[in-house]
Amino acid sequence: MQSGSRSRRTEVDEVELRKTDVSGRVRKEFQSAEFGDERLTDRLMQVGDQLGRAPAESIPNACEDWASTKATYRFCDNERVNPNEILDAHKREQRSRIRDTEELLVISDTTSLYFRDIRQRKDSVTSATPPRISKVSRFTRRSESLHRHIA
Repeated sequence: MQSGSRSRRTEVDEVELRKTDVSGRVRKEFQSAEFGDERLTDRLMQVGDQLGRAPAESIPNACEDWASTKATYRFCDNERVNPNEILDAHKREQRSRIRDTEELLVISDTTSLYFRDIRQRKDSVTSATPPRISKVSRFTRRSESLHRHIA
């Protein structure tokens, strides 16, 4: 496990995440996508299958070979592939899954990240009593934070 501001997950959690295979569910999730070309929907399901087999990996690591990696990037760059349609297909499938349920749990999480950084150094020359000259550095501190609530 690495220390610092990285993840608090243990190495075991990462190994388990890498073993997770959601490819079958991903295929079903995107089957209703409408791009105006059935081949694009089929390709979306293939890409989803491939990336779903290794959801914690990057595209090059999840794809089996360079040809598959290149095909995935070409699919993502295709002007006829609308990311909103991919999300809409996911939302339609989500609604169909919860349609007949009596109870639905909505799990939420709030994550706060705080980054403290020294961004700028201002040097100035000040003279005390001549001929002594001392150089004084002043630092301007800048910090940023992010609060993300997901439900």
